Amino acid sequence: MCHARVEITAPRLICAGVTKSIFTTQTYSAYWWNTGANTRSIDITMPGRYSVIVLDAFGVTDSGFVDVGIGSPPKPYIGNSYEYICSGDIVVLRAQSNFARYLWNTGETTNEIKVSSGGAFSVSVEDSSGCVGTSDVTNIVVIQKPSPQINGVNAACRDALVVYNASNRSGETYTWFVDGGTVVSGQGTSTITVSWQRTGRIDLRISVNRPDGGTCDSLQSLFVRVGDKLQPELLTRKNSFCDGGSLTLQAADGFASYLWNTGVSGKSIVVTKPGSYWVTVTDGSGCSGASDTLRVRVWPKPNLSIKGPTGFCGTNTITLVAEAENDDVVFWEWNTGAKTRSIQTSAFGTYSVIGWTLDGCMDTTSIIVTPITNIGATATAVDFGTVPIAQPVTKLMRVQNLNNFDIIVTSFNHGRTDITATPLPPIPIPANSYVDFSLTWVPLNEGDMSATVEIVVSNGACTDTITSLIRGFVKPMPRNIFIDARIADTTLSVGSELSLPILLSVSDKLGLLQSVVMSVEWNNNVFRVDAITNATIVSDATLNGYRTVQLVIDYASSPTLVPSLIGRVLLTPPFNTPVRFLNLSGNANAEIAVNTENGSVTGSGCFLPGRLVLFSSKTISAVKIFTLDGRFVRSVPYSDYSNGLNLQLGRPHIMYFHDAKDDLVGVGLYSN
Repeated sequence: MCHARVEITAPRLICAGVTKSIFTTQTYSAYWWNTGANTRSIDITMPGRYSVIVLDAFGVTDSGFVDVGIGSPPKPYIGNSYEYICSGDIVVLRAQSNFARYLWNTGETTNEIKVSSGGAFSVSVEDSSGCVGTSDVTNIVVIQKPSPQINGVNAACRDALVVYNASNRSGETYTWFVDGGTVVSGQGTSTITVSWQRTGRIDLRISVNRPDGGTCDSLQSLFVRVGDKLQPELLTRKNSFCDGGSLTLQAADGFASYLWNTGVSGKSIVVTKPGSYWVTVTDGSGCSGASDTLRVRVWPKPNLSIKGPTGFCGTNTITLVAEAENDDVVFWEWNTGAKTRSIQTSAFGTYSVIGWTLDGCMDTTSIIVTPITNIGATATAVDFGTVPIAQPVTKLMRVQNLNNFDIIVTSFNHGRTDITATPLPPIPIPANSYVDFSLTWVPLNEGDMSATVEIVVSNGACTDTITSLIRGFVKPMPRNIFIDARIADTTLSVGSELSLPILLSVSDKLGLLQSVVMSVEWNNNVFRVDAITNATIVSDATLNGYRTVQLVIDYASSPTLVPSLIGRVLLTPPFNTPVRFLNLSGNANAEIAVNTENGSVTGSGCFLPGRLVLFSSKTISAVKIFTLDGRFVRSVPYSDYSNGLNLQLGRPHIMYFHDAKDDLVGVGLYSN
């Protein structure tokens, strides 16, 4: 307690060996403690009176003191020197809950711990004054519970006397309880005799005394079927096993004889096949009976394999995939520790995997991964022999896998457009197997043919290239191509539009003709052509009114297309023009014979200046004016023309009369 104006904050008690800090509650300019210190706070380790003189900001001194008493270490209690528990039980060691801190010799820091094993236990605590104390040691002693096992039959005939016993150990107490029968003798001992009246149960409690007056107890029960005949229970709880395994069927001890339906005697048999099983037993009095039937199933084991390269190059990473033939595996485990269906690795060695089905059946398989320097594969050469031109011929090329691992053909390249290969990559080839590639050659050129086939193979991690040769000879064949070109004679009314076809007839049994080249000429003042379809214009020239065009027809790509000259018949004397071929040839590696028949275009009708010739009874809507050589001048409404509009043309012109739909209904010759 502080007895002056200067307040000091300090603990009420201090324990030996503990350091505490005391300090003035307020801040001052200077301090003079009776310990010689000149700071606001000081550390103390002993009880006693501590005083201080202070100087405030105004130069005024004041003083104060505090008395600190000595504290005593706490003494927690956690239990007796010895505590006894039974095996499998738990005891709680607990210290008082009013301490600030706890530290058990087990490392725990709560006020209580749970103990299930033997040993010495203590706790150190710290109170609010910082005083530390340790409890006395409590020794936990574990007493093992008994392990009872009732020996005797689980089936008996009514009123039969049956002996049951348990292992007799020193210090154990035996208490028997029988439901459905009477203990005739032996109660309190390890062996009793029971007279059974009905189906029931035997319970045995075995107790072991503890030094503290308690006991450690264990309980065991046995169900017994009782009737006019024996009904033994099979002790086997499983009724299935995996293919290739076995199952042991066992009856209870104590019967005089055992006979299984398989013909085997003895209290147990080993079965390796599915089916129904039971046992007939006989006791010492001659009473007998059969057990219930146990139907045993046999589950199939999975059939495992590992897919993936058995080798790789350099530092490549490969993937190994585990597979089950019937897809019945639900859990995988590799020798690498992985529990997935597939793994990746970049290390050589043996890799094994185990697979379990839902029924608990398992299989295992492994694969050895080795370094690969090259992929062993070969390809046979192909000789097509002597063949006629354009006639397809097919030969086989065999690619052989010489390895003990699978490979894939990823590329098959021969560099020729006249040879096709099937099947198309990628093509897998199993270990030590082969694939036949079908090569079809359609020869287009005479003479020798040879090529190198480059085949790229891979095992999924590295690749290699193998080569093979293909060759053949194309014998010469006759080259006879005949081209017939015709243009028809055509007559139609002047002013009409005309699509004049150029008809081609080609005889080319070998399909060698690529294109047809022709030059065509006509009088452009009679037949003015505005467009040419289904042909390419190479040159186009007009001299003295005659127009000459050179055309190329792509016969190989479009042999059925008909080129046409599209234009209009003009009102110009002589109203007739020949349309004739100047030359015609073909582009092919063959001899070509040609035949041409020229045609003509004739305009019909009688035309005088100022006369209108109508082709239709439709109402005229517009007049289109052209020069005599077919050039467009302008278009005027027919109403203006019929009302005497001065066209001011200055020289003769052709007049075309159209209806509202722009159809031609008449033609005339205009002259000033």
